[in-house]
Amino acid sequence: MTLGGFVRAKETGPLEVTYYRSDGSSILFKGGTRTWRNQNPGNIGAGKLADQFGAIGRAGGFAVFPEYETGRKAIFRLLKIPKYQSVTIAKAIEIYAPAEDKNDTVRYKKLIQGFTGLDLNRKMSSLSDSELEKLVKAIGRVEGWRPGEIIDSRESEKNKISAVQKNKNGIIVKYYVAEFGWLSKTRAIDLASQGRIDAVVATSRNGKLYLRTRPDQTSLNNLEVMG
Repeated sequence: MTLGGFVRAKETGPLEVTYYRSDGSSILFKGGTRTWRNQNPGNIGAGKLADQFGAIGRAGGFAVFPEYETGRKAIFRLLKIPKYQSVTIAKAIEIYAPAEDKNDTVRYKKLIQGFTGLDLNRKMSSLSDSELEKLVKAIGRVEGWRPGEIIDSRESEKNKISAVQKNKNGIIVKYYVAEFGWLSKTRAIDLASQGRIDAVVATSRNGKLYLRTRPDQTSLNNLEVMG
């Protein structure tokens, strides 16, 4: 199984994150900890800043990075911004893992101090590269990293609908399937009827045909929640 080359990722079920390549193939990260599934050892939140650091998606409100090293480097880059560099290590931890987000900030500080041996009253800007490395490693330990199962879904994902386009009224008008690209609603229904797209052709109350995903245990992959 070859990992890498991922261009986007999303949460596709409970304890599941799927990573997609530009050729339509994908890898499923299942189980483990959130940090592992997201390849985000620092549990950095999703948003514009994480995107600048190389994030390719989001899951559970946190950024998803294409691989561990990009996620690790993102911690360094985050701690280098002025908001962190201008305060003490203790204050930086309060910003990084705020109590209002249900973090045990007091425990977090104690663990960081124990793992690094650093004086938490020091300014972040005073840390040498090796000391910052200690801090980054300690953050990773506190956040936790436990691998789960990696499943290669290279073939099975090619004929699945992975994105949709909606009109201004929220009605789906186009479907994206890696094997075919963007398809009109009529063409997608036709291919699904032939079994060439992994979707179910259904009939609405007014007699019109539409597509839906095959029934499973999650609503996260339902077409109406895609965009």
